[in-house]
Amino acid sequence: MKIKKLQLLGMFKLVALALLMQCHSAELFAGRAAQGPDEITVSGTVTDENNDPLPGVSILVKGTTRGTATDAAGKFTLTAERGSTLAFSFVGYDLHEVTVNDTAPISVALVPNSSTLNEVVVTGYNTQSKRSI
Repeated sequence: MKIKKLQLLGMFKLVALALLMQCHSAELFAGRAAQGPDEITVSGTVTDENNDPLPGVSILVKGTTRGTATDAAGKFTLTAERGSTLAFSFVGYDLHEVTVNDTAPISVALVPNSSTLNEVVVTGYNTQSKRSI
């Protein structure tokens, strides 16, 4: 009977220790789960040549699958490692790359690429009567 009590007590201690480690590890590493030690939050604005905001610009951290897109005001936020390269791309504009060095806001002005306009073909086949409008 005494051996069973010791085994039960040992199991209880083991479970308590496991729970304690799980709770403390969640507290200790909560900040590191979202960002690594060399990662910073990068934000900024993307505009066109007339300084108008560009919504929907794709922003990708080169060499990773991490990326985002600009909102309606042309603003973006994402995390990236220091020294990594952000690639900004949008249909009809040249690719623009920026190296991440600090947390200062990044302002990018994309330049139109007129050669890609030759690749766009618009076709329309539709008729409507005046009654259906």
